[in-house]
Amino acid sequence: MLTCFYQASSFDDRAANDPNPEQRAKSRELFLRMLEFALRCNAHHMTGLPGIEWEGVPHDTSLKRAADELAWRAEQARLVGVVYSVEGAFRVGGAHAGRGQGPD
Repeated sequence: MLTCFYQASSFDDRAANDPNPEQRAKSRELFLRMLEFALRCNAHHMTGLPGIEWEGVPHDTSLKRAADELAWRAEQARLVGVVYSVEGAFRVGGAHAGRGQGPD
């Protein structure tokens, strides 16, 4: 089974939970283009990044925005027969908090 993993040039570039609606729209467009790529490659699985903590944005707000956007992405993938997974890493305060490791 072929799996596609995608991310932009950095964790904050096209992050799913960008506080700027215009940037989130660009992120969605990238996601849809990558979903089309996965389909053309006959991939049945796609993995992406969950988003990051944004300076000046409360943790709960960043997390909810990420959850809402990732749910939308999972639904778009499901509609075309692709399983969408999220890499287990959420950028917290500029540090990598993945695989069960969170901030102190």
